[in-house]
Amino acid sequence: MTTSLVNQLATEILSSFEAYLEDFNGLTRHAGTCFVNKNWDGLMNSSQERLSLYKKSIQEVADSICLAIAGSHENVWPETRERYLRMVSHRVDHNIAKTYFNSVYRRACTGVGIDENHMFSNPSYTATHFQSAQPIFYSYQLDDFSIESTRNILEQHKLPIKFEDINRDAGLIYDKLQQEILIAYGRDYESRIEVLKSVFYRNKSAYLMGRVRVMGRILPFIVPILHGANGLYVDTLLLVPNEAYHVFSYARSYFMAEVEIPSEVVTFLQSFMPLKKKHELYSAIGFYKHGKTKFFLDFSQYQESTDEKLELAPGSRGMTMVVFNFPGYDMVFKVIRDRFHPAKKLTEEDIKSNYEIVYYGDRLGRMAQTMEFDYFAFDRDKFSPELLAELQEKAPSKLEIQSDKIIIKHLYLQRKLTPLNLYLKEANVKDAKAALDEYGNAIKQLAAADIFPGELQLENFGVTRFRRVVFYDYDQMCYLKEINFREVPAARHIGEYYELNPWFATQSNDVFPEEFKRVLIGLDRNLVEYFKEKHGDLFDLSFLKTQQKINFSQTAEAYMPYKETLRFQQV
Repeated sequence: MTTSLVNQLATEILSSFEAYLEDFNGLTRHAGTCFVNKNWDGLMNSSQERLSLYKKSIQEVADSICLAIAGSHENVWPETRERYLRMVSHRVDHNIAKTYFNSVYRRACTGVGIDENHMFSNPSYTATHFQSAQPIFYSYQLDDFSIESTRNILEQHKLPIKFEDINRDAGLIYDKLQQEILIAYGRDYESRIEVLKSVFYRNKSAYLMGRVRVMGRILPFIVPILHGANGLYVDTLLLVPNEAYHVFSYARSYFMAEVEIPSEVVTFLQSFMPLKKKHELYSAIGFYKHGKTKFFLDFSQYQESTDEKLELAPGSRGMTMVVFNFPGYDMVFKVIRDRFHPAKKLTEEDIKSNYEIVYYGDRLGRMAQTMEFDYFAFDRDKFSPELLAELQEKAPSKLEIQSDKIIIKHLYLQRKLTPLNLYLKEANVKDAKAALDEYGNAIKQLAAADIFPGELQLENFGVTRFRRVVFYDYDQMCYLKEINFREVPAARHIGEYYELNPWFATQSNDVFPEEFKRVLIGLDRNLVEYFKEKHGDLFDLSFLKTQQKINFSQTAEAYMPYKETLRFQQV
């Protein structure tokens, strides 16, 4: 009986995984069709549908399995895991398949954390890597590289649209390659360019992702391709590692790229972005859930090896979240409080809904990626007394305290950023001005994507290691088109200015742009004047009403993940 049930469960989970993967690849392929047809809404819809596909697929098979094991008094999961392992061990995507099994188990057994006896939680389960029978990239030797070689790179991917001027674009690529690589490093018979056969799609761009192997170095070779008036054109060539990191930023949306062996592609990408962790790259190519698995394994190793204590994060205490981290770790944990400050007219569901908007939407390089976890296990002895007391006071319903573990039933993770208000206190004048300019640009670019941060306080924005300003506090976020921007009505007499409550009626979606200036209180006067000069239009009612009419799909190319000065055809 048990053997029959184990076979049934393992087979059903694997069949569900294969069906999920088929749908995942179908949606990914559709992105290429959307790019060809300039169907930008279709491309975004495919991306969003692909993100929601995993949860839907897991729920369906978990419901079926719960019915199959209902009434059984035997624990079939350990045997089911081992049977499933034998079934997937030969697969080139076995690591993704194991993550799928874990998700099914946790959905079927609601309320459980990581269980080493029932799940694939040991790093050794994902240690085996497969390699394609044929190389996953096209290879071009540098010792005889020419303009014709660059033309071959563009033609070999067989994009079903002609280039406006492929000879021009090949020349632009070659000239930049010659200046930054061939002259700087030289070339020999061992030097070469390798370009992935898969095309990466995101927003209005197609990307050819490659690397240059030269004189013991591995550098990126990234070619963004856009639509022009009369066909495709190459927008630039990115050859510097920092430029590649921007393209794969955690503040950017996920790519649509069909790959046979995800682990092989991740290894390829990491070769020229060694500071990018594998969990980030799995997420970047669409395998978000496996990215979470890789993150948890990495974090578990860090937690086991560090002598640090988890402590409250620096900065102002949040009115809706308890935020904490290991001082030396690059992520922060955020737990929704049980009760909010009276000033916050929110519910827990409102906050969760906002985080979903970020997850499914286009982050533009201005909103930090967030990972969501249920029943996340920490070692109890890693908590500082202050942090544990804060969680017990502010979020007791989210805690499950065991003898050696503390389980947090629901939390979010984000990349650790320097809060903008703290950054400005320490920055010199030049860096402070640059950060304030970035802050204004971030608000405007979010507005162009129909996102309004809700609260523009400096502490709701963070500064990345590349000194880019990113929005990360989504509590009050909403769609820009939902806002009713208003002028503050004139008071009938001077005494009304000093009354506790406003002298005029307001609705929950009313926003008064002239009051945005309050976020600058406390800054040096010269910085305030600089911001007003650069972004004073943010205080202007007519400017914001105009922003509400912008169609983001028509302006997306203005927010490319590289500097305007790098573009071949600066627009």
